[in-house]
Amino acid sequence: MAVIPDDEQTLMLQHYLRMAWRGCVRYKLYSTINIAGLSIGLAAAILIVLYVRDQLSYDSWVPDTGNLYRLEVTFTLRDARPRL
Repeated sequence: MAVIPDDEQTLMLQHYLRMAWRGCVRYKLYSTINIAGLSIGLAAAILIVLYVRDQLSYDSWVPDTGNLYRLEVTFTLRDARPRL
């Protein structure tokens, strides 16, 4: 495997960035759609990771967490109207 000198790597990176910039300038709508999609996808992925992390850490400070259960009860009155 050939080793590429640092100055050639820098030139290649500059070339790739320049070509990407030219493509963004030339195809503005397509680039905007792609960048917006990437932003929305990254934001969704970050929110999912944060939600899963929160759910997995629920009551993790309690010893013997494997035997811990959560009970939820909902009461509904027959004659009462729902409050908004």
